[in-house]
Amino acid sequence: MLEGQKSESSSSTSTEPKSGVDPGVHKAIKDAISSTFSDLSANLTSVIESRISDLKRNLSDEQESALTFKSKRFKKSEPEFKSKGNKAQFQHQQLVLEKLTEARDSLACAKYEKAKEAIEEGISLSEKRIKVIRLADKSEFGWSTVKEYLSDEFNSFKL
Repeated sequence: MLEGQKSESSSSTSTEPKSGVDPGVHKAIKDAISSTFSDLSANLTSVIESRISDLKRNLSDEQESALTFKSKRFKKSEPEFKSKGNKAQFQHQQLVLEKLTEARDSLACAKYEKAKEAIEEGISLSEKRIKVIRLADKSEFGWSTVKEYLSDEFNSFKL
């Protein structure tokens, strides 16, 4: 009889998990973990795909902006000027316009830091221009003084 009891107990333990947990509970835990991993995997995939899509869109926007800027620049060839002063004023205004256009395009793409930088550069260009106009107006030699000043300023940056 002992032998019969031993065989019954050994057969009943082979179907139960070794930890002594009820097989139904063990299966429920296993299913819950599997379901959680599946959900986590799906969510992670969704987040990664979303991030990649955002990066592609941002890259596409930047490339489009750069191409638009370059094509506009090539289309607007610089006209011939009778006066060097007019040419200098024209070139300066083009630089300011480029910065403002860059800022507008950046705002349209919700790139606020880039827009801020472009606006700051445009302001800096205008402030420098105002400074040289005042210098030319105050100086006895006018724009010759400005040319000398700008030449010295440019050369000082090369050091």
